[in-house]
Amino acid sequence: MAGRIIVRSCFQPRLQGMMAKFRGSITFLVRNKSSCAKPQENRMRIGDIRGLCETHEVHEISHLFAKVCDLPEKHLVTSACSSALYWLLYSDKIEEAFEFKNLMDKYGIPKTYSTYSSLAILYAKRGRYLENMKELFNEMAKDGLSPRSRHYAPFVEAAVEEGDLLSAFDSLNEMERSAVVYERNLDLYILLIKACARSQNRKLTSKVLKIFSDFGKYRDSLSMDVLEAVKQWFDRFHCQVCQQKLETGEFSAAELEEFKLPLVNLLWKNNQLLPPVECFTSAGKYFDYFSQGQQNNFPKSIEHFITATGPYDIVIDGLNVAYFKGFFDPGKVEDMVVYFVRQRKRVLVLGCSPMKLLPRIQGNLQTPLDKLMDYLVNHEQCGVFCLKESSIDDVYLISAGMHCGPGARLVSCDRFFNHISRMDPLIKAQFRRWQNLNQMVLEKFVGSEPVFVNNKLFDAAVQSTGDTWHFPASDGIQWLCARKTGFFK
Repeated sequence: MAGRIIVRSCFQPRLQGMMAKFRGSITFLVRNKSSCAKPQENRMRIGDIRGLCETHEVHEISHLFAKVCDLPEKHLVTSACSSALYWLLYSDKIEEAFEFKNLMDKYGIPKTYSTYSSLAILYAKRGRYLENMKELFNEMAKDGLSPRSRHYAPFVEAAVEEGDLLSAFDSLNEMERSAVVYERNLDLYILLIKACARSQNRKLTSKVLKIFSDFGKYRDSLSMDVLEAVKQWFDRFHCQVCQQKLETGEFSAAELEEFKLPLVNLLWKNNQLLPPVECFTSAGKYFDYFSQGQQNNFPKSIEHFITATGPYDIVIDGLNVAYFKGFFDPGKVEDMVVYFVRQRKRVLVLGCSPMKLLPRIQGNLQTPLDKLMDYLVNHEQCGVFCLKESSIDDVYLISAGMHCGPGARLVSCDRFFNHISRMDPLIKAQFRRWQNLNQMVLEKFVGSEPVFVNNKLFDAAVQSTGDTWHFPASDGIQWLCARKTGFFK
């Protein structure tokens, strides 16, 4: 028995070469169930999308898009496209996801909040979090949609994963300014608090304390996961045995000033008579002149250079961090610099031969070293300081780290044992205190990402708090704590 079904649709894609849209009606002649099912047997269903996304490659995305748009359930095409985007991202097929998104734009597939949730993940993977976030939200506005918390979350998460906590907080602040604060996403706060607990950046303290204040302001109901993150934050400052607060060992500006001159005097000890030292920097050329008995101050070039261009948050031992198996790799220095620049740090690279500030070769003839030096000279967050010869580079490196102030970090794998061995006990103790908190030691590179040996968050020295004494083991991890509980007669 024959029957007639008329299907009307505002959007009905159909394969014509690649893809085409048309409006109108389609007429199917249905004779019986078997004859109806046969033409459909090769057509895709919603449940097939995941498998196709996990197997399709870039050049097949147009075919995947055509199959999604040829679903029997035409009213599900929009949600099917959102699903395809999600599974492409789940399979870590970023290029394919971008191509699929472009096809959606080309053929006018409507986007929903769910679509934009997947697109937020996609855009966040491109870096430049605030720029990409604004681009995404402009697209949403054109579709008459307002961003929700779930559309901000991927940008915060991606920034945290990259170690760019300042960009993560910027994304969070943008969310709070955009009238979605009523959607309190506590998972984001857990992520940020834990990341800050692992960070050495003490400038993040005020931002974490604001999160805690907002917990009270909005009367948030805190889960055990939130409380565990809060505990991790406070534990970083406390003895793991008795839970009392420990001193970090951070130098105050006055302490550092008092310590610097005796230290630099010792560093010069084996260099009583020196010829003029020639220095090439991103701020010009310097000469340091020394005579016997005058090596009791920092090199004048360092003082003038940092006063003119600094201070810097990070001082990198350019040669030390880039020597692998006896070869100097300028690309590793650039990877290191970019890592800190993304965190909005000001970075000074100090080195000597083969790092030289000479006229750079332009165009395609640039060597990796030329490319590195051009980057350092031209980037507004960077400075470069090169010595003509290397015999006293340690003096200049430590001087630069000290002269940039208490919060500056020195990046070097050199433990300076040759200098420490000549220090008197008190200077040695203070230098090691400064080293433990301010020197970042490279452990390895994972791809282009540097990984550092974990610094201690507090001073691994005998301390007392109230009626309790804290005695650290030589590993700086285990502690013995003794508390006075009464008097014995």
